[in-house]
Amino acid sequence: MHEMAREFAENYPKVANRLSMGFSDNSDPYVERLLQGLSFLTAPIHMKMDAEFPQFTHHYLEKLCPEYIAVAPSMGLVQFQINNKKGNLNEGVDIPRGLSLRARLPHDEEVLFTTSQAVKLWPLEVTSAKTVSDNLNVIFAKYPVLKNKKIKQAITVQLNLTGSVRLNELSKLENLDVYINGDTDLASLILEAILGHTVSILYQDAEGPSCWSNLLGKDYIEQGGISKDVSLFPLSDTMHIGHRLAYEYFLLPEKFRFIQLKGLRKALKIPKERQEKSGLSTIKITFFLDKKFVELEGALDKNNFLLFCTPIVNLFRQDIKNIFLEQLTPHYPLVADTSRPNHMEIFSVTKVEGVSEDKYKTRIDIPNLATYRQGNREGYTTQRNTYTFGVEKKTRL
Repeated sequence: MHEMAREFAENYPKVANRLSMGFSDNSDPYVERLLQGLSFLTAPIHMKMDAEFPQFTHHYLEKLCPEYIAVAPSMGLVQFQINNKKGNLNEGVDIPRGLSLRARLPHDEEVLFTTSQAVKLWPLEVTSAKTVSDNLNVIFAKYPVLKNKKIKQAITVQLNLTGSVRLNELSKLENLDVYINGDTDLASLILEAILGHTVSILYQDAEGPSCWSNLLGKDYIEQGGISKDVSLFPLSDTMHIGHRLAYEYFLLPEKFRFIQLKGLRKALKIPKERQEKSGLSTIKITFFLDKKFVELEGALDKNNFLLFCTPIVNLFRQDIKNIFLEQLTPHYPLVADTSRPNHMEIFSVTKVEGVSEDKYKTRIDIPNLATYRQGNREGYTTQRNTYTFGVEKKTRL
């Protein structure tokens, strides 16, 4: 206030001279008390403005990146087990994205999870995995094209068909997702080796002398967990894909441990004259690497390559109890379950319906409550309050 008084004195010297302000330390005591009183009156206003500033950033982020201010639900991974005694698995069994899974807690409480990635089950299982650094010349003799690729090491993974299924019966097997399991250091090395240093992939029969084999390039393998159809959460139109990937990586880094084997119809193509032979129940996959990873030697087994896995997230749709509007109430708490208010938290609001006294429904689709407005200037905003036993979300009408 004193600095503003000095500026006033510089701009209006005649008036300032009459009030004895701005030119000396011996200012008018009444003017001094006036400045002090004004400071005390405006201080609470500034304190309230500073305290409410997070609300501005909250609504700003709610518009641009609503995922950043939403609660982070529990996440994990699950592996499906196939049952060869039930159903026909020759054409695969689809596990859709968004499938509900229930986990039972010790006190008979259930937790609902949903799958974030579609899975297709096949009568396959991983039986062995290892690294190969020696005896590569035998393979080079059959595939001379590999000699010029400076191969230093290979990773072999063997798959067996379960039940009485034969390989030539899996005509619709085109892609196969494999989850790289293990501790962070080992899994990172496996991913680096396969995704970053694979030059060719060899598919062949693993039973005795090879009756079939197909060599594919490195383009037939890619990293999973990146595309939009495998995102952990419902995507907002404003969130950049790079922000989403970084957000999901810090929440569940295991989501990006998937590799996808593509072009399996070409890779598992068997000559007609050999399709009627016995066997055809094993697949040996060899990844040829242009770099040798000493840390992987003797460290791999079948448990590092898991099939039929998908991330799961404790996120699901829930209809909340009707809210009756009152003229004098500006805030309405949104409680997912009124009988157990601390049992569930609200991640986002996707739809609101208004019902009038004559039972006429008005559907209000609001991708973001903070910016929705009607022609009569009614506004809708959301506010998330943190309490001791959870998070409460309120809607302001």
